[in-house]
Amino acid sequence: MTLQIKSTRPPTRRLPRVLASMWRQRSKTITCPPTPELNGMSVLVTGGQSGVGEFISRGLLDKGAHVTTLSRGVSINSGRALDAKALIGDLGEPASVMAALDIVQKDMFDIVICNAGAMFDRYSQNSLGVEKTCAVNVLGHHILYQTLLGRGQLSPQARIIMTTGDIYAIANDCTPNFHFRMGPMAYARSKLGNMWQMRELNDRYPHLNAMAVHPGVVASGFAGSKSGLMGDLKNRLFVSEEQGAQTALIAATQEIPRGTYLHNVFGTVDLQQNDIALDTAKSTLLWNALETLSKPFLDA
Repeated sequence: MTLQIKSTRPPTRRLPRVLASMWRQRSKTITCPPTPELNGMSVLVTGGQSGVGEFISRGLLDKGAHVTTLSRGVSINSGRALDAKALIGDLGEPASVMAALDIVQKDMFDIVICNAGAMFDRYSQNSLGVEKTCAVNVLGHHILYQTLLGRGQLSPQARIIMTTGDIYAIANDCTPNFHFRMGPMAYARSKLGNMWQMRELNDRYPHLNAMAVHPGVVASGFAGSKSGLMGDLKNRLFVSEEQGAQTALIAATQEIPRGTYLHNVFGTVDLQQNDIALDTAKSTLLWNALETLSKPFLDA
């Protein structure tokens, strides 16, 4: 079965774009078809033990893939155990990421899904002095794929799928030393960073297929309660965690061009020239900063 995906140019103004992506998204969210399957292919999913990540892992397992997850713990939301290799590690701490990857040094991966994400209410830093949202969502994933590349653990034309979100459109930069008063702004900057990581990966590694996906605004415990009045409102307006897994599953299984930004409502997003995600100067600066921070661990 071939999935027909529409191409959309979203509103240029930031607030209308975010609102348009949320309007009736439960009924508009695209769904991954049952074929093709991934029989025998190996996939690494960060944050793959809970939330949207759990349903990404389950969808991959249903398609016959061998799944490895990298999460801070094993905390299955649905209560059903995953038939996946579970690595324990904190993406916000480079040494923890490296320790987890050392366990699978002999494994090859066909697909890497950088799904894990965090948003903090209060400003904090990791052991390197990097703002924690950026450390988890951006730096940790940079160390992950650069380690796999350096060790030759990615198959030819491997897919790297970055989970981002339209909230990136309210940001104008992503720097490791950002001090914030409101957690969502740091989160938006990190999602912009994920868009830039996708672009830089494709520019620097022609043999890779890097893509970015927007799962939708998900009714999970990520940004508040899953129960009570707020939980009920979220369940009415936002997509389920299973729906939120669909764009990552589509990017992992369907024939989608490298460099695609796949959106749960807009489909293949046609970014306009002034979109901040296309700022190559700032994306290069971010890449260089991540390389500097990663160097002591990648060279070890």
